[in-house]
Amino acid sequence: MTPFHAISSVFVKTVYNRPLLNRFVQGHRVYDRNDVSISFVAKNKKDDNSKDMMVMIKANSKENALDFSKRMTVDIFNTKKEETNDLNNIINGFLCLPRWLLELVVRVFKWLDYHGWLPKAYTDTDSNYATILFSNLGSIKSSSCYHHLNNYGTNSIIITIGMIRKENSRYIVDIAATLDERIASGFYFSKSIKLVQYILDNPKLLEDELSSKIEFKKD
Repeated sequence: MTPFHAISSVFVKTVYNRPLLNRFVQGHRVYDRNDVSISFVAKNKKDDNSKDMMVMIKANSKENALDFSKRMTVDIFNTKKEETNDLNNIINGFLCLPRWLLELVVRVFKWLDYHGWLPKAYTDTDSNYATILFSNLGSIKSSSCYHHLNNYGTNSIIITIGMIRKENSRYIVDIAATLDERIASGFYFSKSIKLVQYILDNPKLLEDELSSKIEFKKD
């Protein structure tokens, strides 16, 4: 299990225990998701000309962190091997359109998105419709940052992970999170971060099902 896989599992487990984090706002209304999902970018090579391929994975409530990590590995490998996936094929197809037609398509998509009418086959692969959008900046030797939320889709949480470094014989990694303040209160977010810290301090919890409830003192 890579550090990125482990951190992803921690946040997925947190969302299962703090369900308001799995809300989203669409068309000026607040909704609850039916599943927990994550998305991120995979690159074949670390150079300017390599393709950015979006990967989206839905969590299975009955699997543990190791099972989830194995599935992440397979999905990332397949995407890199094929150098594409359904979403990337759709995007590439749109980019072939004339500019005026592409602008019209984007407007239609935004209108459908506002009303929640985009096809499930599309939203199931678009990273902007995941519970959490991750950016593993440490993989490109960069620090974490606070990424803006997109004014499109249903993604309410963006998390960036920085580069792992050693300080005083300890390994340190910075993690930054941007959240849509409309889905819950600051108090709820604060308690959720404390749960993240609790899981990190007790990694054995990741051996249980991702959806298993965690009892801990929230004060």
